[in-house]
Amino acid sequence: MSADSSIAITPKSVIDKNGAYFDTRRKSMTPDFGVWVEGMQDSEQGTFLAHGSKDIMREIFGNIIKKMPMKLVNLFAPEPAHPTPRRKHCVIL
Repeated sequence: MSADSSIAITPKSVIDKNGAYFDTRRKSMTPDFGVWVEGMQDSEQGTFLAHGSKDIMREIFGNIIKKMPMKLVNLFAPEPAHPTPRRKHCVIL
């Protein structure tokens, strides 16, 4: 991973409450790729969207990433995923 590689995390609750507002601020850009990360088991509390460029997201999360739509209101819903072997870990500060 290069030093300038980064991903963003956005809590699902923030997207649910403010997604339409964020859509008015998003500009055309290189597409983001994302994956939902669950909080506690069987709970939407703590669920967040990790998103960033295709290369860094694939390096961290593998093939489970999906291309994100330009409008957050069109975002794919979280779905249960089968556990995948962990190759790397990331620390969220």
